[in-house]
Amino acid sequence: MMKNYLPLAIAVLLGLSSCKKETANVDAGIVGTWYENKLMLHTSLATGGSHDTTFTAEAFNKYDYYQFASDKKAVFSQSGMYGYNGKAAIWGLAGGAISHFTWSIADSTLTLNNTDRNTSTEYLAGPTYTEQAIIQLDANHLVLRTQFFSPGPYNLTTTSYFNKGN
Repeated sequence: MMKNYLPLAIAVLLGLSSCKKETANVDAGIVGTWYENKLMLHTSLATGGSHDTTFTAEAFNKYDYYQFASDKKAVFSQSGMYGYNGKAAIWGLAGGAISHFTWSIADSTLTLNNTDRNTSTEYLAGPTYTEQAIIQLDANHLVLRTQFFSPGPYNLTTTSYFNKGN
């Protein structure tokens, strides 16, 4: 009777060990600096319509990046706010705005926990984290998709494209 379960037990153990290895490879693969070169905004309206806007490489500069460290800390920098009316300056900052995070990956989901926010002392409601789907991750390319669901009349999906920096 035990012989019948042995192959199943071996298969389960192999499956579990391959999952850990795959997650470790994804974690190691995301470490580094990733410069944004394209952003697509897609809004689904409650009325059934939609609106799309795409920003290409010309809209971005050296201040538009994610930097992921092996100690699970991350920096997000952006040179402006990107919306349907174009790119706008952030609070008049010439170099851009920087946010700090801790990061983790499970399956193809990147979770970023904002370490700059203190929810006990600020007025902003909502979670301090953002979950992004990893659409592509290889030696030179990172593509992230984020969905923001609003109780209002629309939902926003962003797809961000990055190239690996030096």
